[in-house]
Amino acid sequence: MVSVIIVNWNGAQCLQSCVESVLRQSYTPMELIIVDNASTDGSPQIVSELYPQARLIESSANLGFSGGCNLGARAASGEILVMLNYDAVMSPGCVEALANRIQSGEGAGVAGGIVTYRDGKLVWNKGGRFDCFTGTNWHIDQGKRLDATVQGDADYVPGAMLAVRREIFDLVGGFDEGLFLYGDDLDFSLTVSRMGLAPTIAPRAVAAHLVSFSRRTASSRWVFYLKSRSQFYVICKQLPTPLILSALFVQMTVRLLFESMTIGPGKLLAADKFRALLWVLGNRRRIAAARRRLGAMGSLRPRIRLRELARLAVDRVRMRGYYW
Repeated sequence: MVSVIIVNWNGAQCLQSCVESVLRQSYTPMELIIVDNASTDGSPQIVSELYPQARLIESSANLGFSGGCNLGARAASGEILVMLNYDAVMSPGCVEALANRIQSGEGAGVAGGIVTYRDGKLVWNKGGRFDCFTGTNWHIDQGKRLDATVQGDADYVPGAMLAVRREIFDLVGGFDEGLFLYGDDLDFSLTVSRMGLAPTIAPRAVAAHLVSFSRRTASSRWVFYLKSRSQFYVICKQLPTPLILSALFVQMTVRLLFESMTIGPGKLLAADKFRALLWVLGNRRRIAAARRRLGAMGSLRPRIRLRELARLAVDRVRMRGYYW
């Protein structure tokens, strides 16, 4: 069985399209679990009234993406778990393609697909890359035409659509709830890779994404702070000490300069970055405990992707756009 888990927070405007795309999937057996993170826009009522075949779990508090996924996973019956953003719409055959890739026996630990922007013509992600020297992650082929992309490997699977075998999910311990939002997918994939299982992409699993709908209800500075906090957390949790030092240095200098050129005033961004770093330092005991658990699971194979990152940075500056 495949359990599709949707974590929702105030997504009434797009949740129906997401749910209906799942219910149109032909794969069987399949169950649909919707975790509502204390929405205030009537989302739970929409689900209970229109989709009685879905299992609705209402949380009394906003648990974030990680906590919501873990709550849904505890209630799931499937041998394969598929995490789906509530602002994503699956194409026909998507669940089947993800299940086949996970069950292929080719060492796949976590699988994703090709996620497009809403129009279905441009790629939002086809997996992700992570450069260990700078601690920077980004989406593969973002902004390229769907028909122009070439299938390749990935360092991580973005959480907009992520499939994993239940046994692997349980061995990893689920998503790290120290990551309230952002970075959870990167951290999860890196942890799975320590077990000798590779992140993989199923090219026939295609979904369209109304990108980061939840961010529209939050201030841009709050989003930037959360992204920085999660980035620092993953760096300090996953990387060996020499790469922690190099990555934090780059994040607080070169990347901050780049962000000042592309998304906002440098002084405000610097203040938010330092606030994020202080939060991570305040959680150093939690991170140290997580590092000990990771060490028992296996070692991380560091990947340095500076050339690819440099080309990407040049493109972002030309576009005056920023999204990693």
